[in-house]
Amino acid sequence: MTAPTAIPIGPPIAPPTAPTAIASKTAALPTMTVVATTPTAVIVVAIPPAL
Repeated sequence: MTAPTAIPIGPPIAPPTAPTAIASKTAALPTMTVVATTPTAVIVVAIPPAL
């Protein structure tokens, strides 16, 4: 099983969901609290730190 991204995910949380992949990357960041609050905010939060 090879993932398109270099995300070291062990247990299958929710692969069928696109925002999940973003949440996985954001999980490494301190924005983990925001991810748990609103999954929609993850996309918005994930953009600024990436720039």
